[in-house]
Amino acid sequence: MKIKFRASSVEMREGTLYYQVIHNRVARQINPGYRLFPREWDAEKMEVVFLPSLEEGRLNHLLSLQENLRKDRQQMEASILRLERKGQPYTADEVVKTYISHADDYGLISFARNLAGQLKCIGRKRIAEIYSSAANSLERFLGGNDVPLEEVDSYLMMAYEAHLKSMGICPNSISFYMRNLRSIYNRAVEKGLVAQHNPFCHVYAVEFTIRKEALHLFCAIRQCTDSEVYPYPRYSSYIFSISAA
Repeated sequence: MKIKFRASSVEMREGTLYYQVIHNRVARQINPGYRLFPREWDAEKMEVVFLPSLEEGRLNHLLSLQENLRKDRQQMEASILRLERKGQPYTADEVVKTYISHADDYGLISFARNLAGQLKCIGRKRIAEIYSSAANSLERFLGGNDVPLEEVDSYLMMAYEAHLKSMGICPNSISFYMRNLRSIYNRAVEKGLVAQHNPFCHVYAVEFTIRKEALHLFCAIRQCTDSEVYPYPRYSSYIFSISAA
């Protein structure tokens, strides 16, 4: 997919951006309706140009346009992936049709970020940060791409788990990512965006609990490390390990 700019026939007016999809030497166009001035577009890099001293309104417009272009690229990649997984030849027309028919679909990562934004707005900043962290980890595994909610399955999650293990991630951290991605996925199920397929049934997603007695002991030792009685953290930690044993 290439992003092309078509200048307006009227001088000093915004031109339009359109997508050119080429497959097996057949080209098709998609017009998303995005508009900007020639000086605001880098044709070689296919990206928005932010000129100095932009007014706030224009800056917000270009930032929004840049984000839409990023999402559209991800959606196009997801559409091609759908067709590739069928294992059958497909045409440029089918690519366009699949892209348009799934234009309103959520990906797991985009849904996670939208959810994190909503939670942040209502003051739940900590859980928003946790969800964003889990989404970022999965996005790195996917090479910067998103995955449609309907394509989140146990095979994908097992591959993601294997990737984390190969990176030397400890079991507790793997469980942290899996539990939060599962929570995000379940929110999408609640909203009716995807049917429940239990994609996390074969991965490590254990809930960890700390006994109340151990927690109280840890708090007491932590106070010791901050006091003048036991100014040496290593010594206090040694006491804690003996007590816990």
